Amino acid sequence: MSENYIDDKLREFEGYLESFKRDTVRGVYVIRIGLPNNWVMSETYKIGYKIISESETGKLIEIYPKNDNVKIDELFNFCSILFKNNKKILEKEQEFLEKMESFKSSLEEETKKFYDELKKMKDNAFKEDLDINDINTTPKINLNKKKVVRKKVVKKETNQNTSDEI
Repeated sequence: MSENYIDDKLREFEGYLESFKRDTVRGVYVIRIGLPNNWVMSETYKIGYKIISESETGKLIEIYPKNDNVKIDELFNFCSILFKNNKKILEKEQEFLEKMESFKSSLEEETKKFYDELKKMKDNAFKEDLDINDINTTPKINLNKKKVVRKKVVKKETNQNTSDEI
């Protein structure tokens, strides 16, 4: 295994990698990486992890083999899968947040349209049936026009039945 090979593998974790070292007591390699708190991980039957320290911004974990037969490549693959899965999760969350922001924006726009229309309806509530200008002006009286008074003619019925007929 060449030195460039390990450098190339570790470059994938740049910005997260704290150390890659050999545990001389156990005779295995371990990888220490810093991760955001919201990242998820799980052990496998071959590879484990332990949290070294935790803060508000993230946590430092040590990834180690559970037995002596685990190769360095398996540690690298475990880390690669850890990063790949968490990046997928982040992308999915970001996609959802963008979708929610779009829905929020759309809903705000619909709400604005609704209240604008409602305000317009309130402002014009009496304008359809009654012109506002008619309310504010006094009625005009035409003094030159004569009133025509018509008398109602009432017919009186007279009793045509006379006593002779009874």
